[in-house]
Amino acid sequence: MGAYREGVGYGLADNLKRLRTERGYTQRHLAGLANVSPSYIQNIEKNQVTNPGCFPAYRLALALRVTLEELMGVSSLHSRGRISRGRSERLSA
Repeated sequence: MGAYREGVGYGLADNLKRLRTERGYTQRHLAGLANVSPSYIQNIEKNQVTNPGCFPAYRLALALRVTLEELMGVSSLHSRGRISRGRSERLSA
């Protein structure tokens, strides 16, 4: 598996395409696994969809066998102090 990247230029679109290609999935195959349309995946990868909603994003993460945070590019926000402990606990509740 490739290195996880985060920050400007490594958001949802880049992470989705990188994870999909690392696994050898076509857009159509991933769409079938995640129960979304191939055009939806294409639009995310073209950065035309930047906020896919929690259920489609969760299904994509499950299909790719990664956390939702890794897919969205936010897994280290807590450790970098961007999210306070209180807010983090409210978000995970």
